[in-house]
Amino acid sequence: MEKVSIIIPIYNAENYLYECLNSIKEQTYTNIEVLMVNDGSTDKSENICKEFLQDSRFILINKKNGGVSSARNVGINESNGKYILFLDSDDWCDKDLLSQTVGNNRNSDMICFGFFKAYKDNKIIQNLKVEKNADIKKEILINDSIGGYLWNKIFSAEIIKEYDIKFYEDISYCEDLLFIKKYIEYVKKVKYINQPLYYYRARKSSVSNNFYSGKNISILNACELLMDEYKDDKIFMDNLMFSYLLNYYKLRKFIPDEYDVNLDIISKEKAILNNRSLNEKLKFEFIKYFPSLFLSLKGYKDKKLNLYD
Repeated sequence: MEKVSIIIPIYNAENYLYECLNSIKEQTYTNIEVLMVNDGSTDKSENICKEFLQDSRFILINKKNGGVSSARNVGINESNGKYILFLDSDDWCDKDLLSQTVGNNRNSDMICFGFFKAYKDNKIIQNLKVEKNADIKKEILINDSIGGYLWNKIFSAEIIKEYDIKFYEDISYCEDLLFIKKYIEYVKKVKYINQPLYYYRARKSSVSNNFYSGKNISILNACELLMDEYKDDKIFMDNLMFSYLLNYYKLRKFIPDEYDVNLDIISKEKAILNNRSLNEKLKFEFIKYFPSLFLSLKGYKDKKLNLYD
């Protein structure tokens, strides 16, 4: 039974932390180490972590607040397992998550599994939908059932450490996708488990849902890094450029004057909006947030035109 390192960045998560840690303590796969990285919490999170120290598999690491990426990097440095699972402090796991993944699928460089999106009043199953022999490098970008999420994947610690794969500490949004993008360059064998084993708590106050945050300016940096990586792939470039534009306009009031916006991308607005192959979901998002801008770029003068035409 190979050891699994579970890295949990923690910042002011007292309302959810006990459920999160207890779901790990009750795992049927027992060879684990749990790295609780307390990122300068000011609530009762540290005290909750200390309650779990009676179990020798739990390790508390206190550090000065530096953000989720910084906390994950500390966890990587301190980890000793063959596999790594990143767990968010407000989420929780099925007790058989590790048994169904690591326990039954050894020698894989990455193990992907389904999950629940847990809302206040209900839970929505998100099963994996992956075609046979699919290209994982493309699926992560275009398939929402896999996505660039950390928490529905198990990683090889050897690959992470051998190639010094770390999180960008100056990027607060899409930092997980950037990490995975680099990681999958070294992946040879991927295992898909079409079973929901993780509970992702969707809450309005979370970083990903609170889009109008100054920190989220860094999503533009993330898009630029990804566009540089995929500059030779036209379809992905169209999607990435559109995502950049969408987020640029959503974040305009937070962008400082000195921010170096990629004007070459901005100048391609009209071409992108007229591209029929463009991901319809992104196009809908742009229409939803900026209907007048969308219509003007499409050349329509009548702003009363049905936006869904």
